[in-house]
Formats: sequence, structure tokens, C-alpha cells
Amino acid sequence: MLQFRLSILAVAASLALAGADGIPGSWTAQITSTSRRAEQPQTVTAILEFRVEGDVLKGVVSTGGENRRRTAEILDGKVDGNRFSFTTVEKINQQERKFQWNGVLESGTLKGDRTREGARRSSSFTAVRR
Repeated sequence: MLQFRLSILAVAASLALAGADGIPGSWTAQITSTSRRAEQPQTVTAILEFRVEGDVLKGVVSTGGENRRRTAEILDGKVDGNRFSFTTVEKINQQERKFQWNGVLESGTLKGDRTREGARRSSSFTAVRR
């Protein structure tokens, strides 16, 4: 029985490490949002550059096109197994907008949502490795 429990613990530990090992790197994300004003959902591309140090997620997120590229540092980043969360602050028209990101690594793809502080809705995202 003890050997069975140790096997279960070893499998759980390896799964937790596999998530953290799989998250670092460069990802291309498609962020899909809907608004009351837009008839169709809108999609924005973001580049996610992740580093993991222990259970801390670090890096940057870049959004916008070639001429309007905005880069925000990852703040308060956390990794727990295959789950991750972080905050970014973007400066848009001299105003700061804070976004909370939450996601999971599943089958080599990042999936999750991004919520602007004070917003009622979130935007979903899916990211693939670059």
C-alpha cells in the first residue's frame, strides 16, 4: 500500500513539473472578445514571452500591430502545475489599463481568459508555441 501511495505522489509531482516545464518560451495568442458595440467577435494577436523561476512566471506580453506595438511586463506571475496567472498593465492614450490573465496548458496549447480591471466580461485566448 505504501508503494502505491508513493507511486501516486511521484506521478502527481511529475505532472506538476511537466506543466511548469512546458509553459516557458514564446507563444502566439489569439485573444477573442465581444462587445455590445461590435456585431462580430474581434480577435487580437498577442506575443507571450514566458520564463518560469520556481513557481514564479515572468516575461512580457506584446499586443498590437507593427506600427502600434505595446509591450507590458508580466506582474504577479504564478505557476501551479499546468495552471498559470499573471497581471499586465498597458498604457493606452496616457491611461493605464490593468489586465488579469488566467490559463492552463493543455496538450501543448495555452487556453484561458484575460479580464480588464473593472470590466464585466473577459476575453478568451488560445496560444500556440512560436
